[in-house]
Amino acid sequence: MSSSKKKSKKPNNGGGKDSKKKLESEIHAMISEYLAYSSYSLTVDCLTKEKKKKESAKNKRNAALGKGKRGSSNSKEADYRRFFDEGDGPKFFALLNKQFPINTRKKHATLWFRLHIYFAIYPFLSPSAGKPGAQDFQVRKHMDYFKRFLERHGSSANNSMLPYYGLPFIADPRHHPTFEHLFEDAFLTSLKADLFQALLEKGQPKLMRMTQELTDLHKAKEALQGGMSHRNQMASEAMQVLFGTAMDLFETLALYHTQVPSSPPSASLPLQHVYQSPRIEDITTYMERASSYDICL
Repeated sequence: MSSSKKKSKKPNNGGGKDSKKKLESEIHAMISEYLAYSSYSLTVDCLTKEKKKKESAKNKRNAALGKGKRGSSNSKEADYRRFFDEGDGPKFFALLNKQFPINTRKKHATLWFRLHIYFAIYPFLSPSAGKPGAQDFQVRKHMDYFKRFLERHGSSANNSMLPYYGLPFIADPRHHPTFEHLFEDAFLTSLKADLFQALLEKGQPKLMRMTQELTDLHKAKEALQGGMSHRNQMASEAMQVLFGTAMDLFETLALYHTQVPSSPPSASLPLQHVYQSPRIEDITTYMERASSYDICL
């Protein structure tokens, strides 16, 4: 069982590495193309040589480290997760503030505020065990840290964060209508997702993010075009069936007028041929299929 699990993990990791490598190759090609277009031939040569040198050094380093070693980026992410899960706000924000300089934090002001809320209520999420009074001590400690944050940076928060200024003055926010949603899984899940998305964006240069966004848009465009093509095909098939049914109706009416011009009661007999025609069944089927694709006929 253990060997099968290990095998199942490898394709996922390799797929992510291959995707990143492909993206970097595309960016390198675009940069080289622009430099060549602008007649920076020496720069292109230097860039190509340095790229090969870097790849060679990276391959040697990976071979020396072996498969079990983690890179610095993975180690930093592990530190974020550990400090977050342990509720160690000071160490967490020391690491976070080092990666995000002051002039870049305005964009993430709401995220910073939500993170401070999380560390403020952490003692309620993970009650302390041991000596009596340990829980109260942890609550005061975390709430005091939150108060200092509000005093220093509270003015940068938007209006949606104003209700949380009263958080330090609530004895047990788990049962308060304003704060009880903070203890639901949705709050923690959303906070983690936004945090690691911000870390991911910060770890990538702008050019790489733009290229990735363009790639995603191109894929979405192809998917949309494929869906429209399928709808157009459905509409074309439905129109062909409609045309065939109309021809059947005209032929039957013409047959009725030529064969039984003075016998009105028998008019239902040839028309019955139309209603029982396979084309009628076909058009009913196509109309149902077309409605599922929002095709207006």
